[in-house]
Amino acid sequence: MVLDTRVINKLNLYNNNMFRFSLLFFLLVFSLIPAYSQTAKETSNNNSKVGLLLIDAQKEALLGNIDKAITKYEAIIKNYPDCGVAYFELANISNNKGLVYQSISYLKKAYQVDSLNSQLCINIGRTYDMLGNKIKANEFYQKANKFSVKK
Repeated sequence: MVLDTRVINKLNLYNNNMFRFSLLFFLLVFSLIPAYSQTAKETSNNNSKVGLLLIDAQKEALLGNIDKAITKYEAIIKNYPDCGVAYFELANISNNKGLVYQSISYLKKAYQVDSLNSQLCINIGRTYDMLGNKIKANEFYQKANKFSVKK
């Protein structure tokens, strides 16, 4: 049986949408848990409120509303400047848009908030690696290695 191109495209669209909705459902389920990810550590005030705001911003990003997501992450940062997750997500969005230097800027801000996060150090190292700055990349890779050994 040979499938028509339109049928294949519809199946691909259906699969993409199912993945997005599954991921969205997963995020919503975790919003019901009081201690939402590392945000609880990062913000001592209104932990659940920040978690819900982050989920709302992530939902917009997953649905493809990138400008809305950026606006929501920036609002989170304005109200909760110690929320490293918001900086990290803005770095990911910037990187996906090809704005590597802006991505590094956000990653550095996230690092200022959470300098013991080994995954963050790895991502900063990878970004510097992409830019060809091997010295800076190795500096952050070594930091990541140091933090992961301590655990």
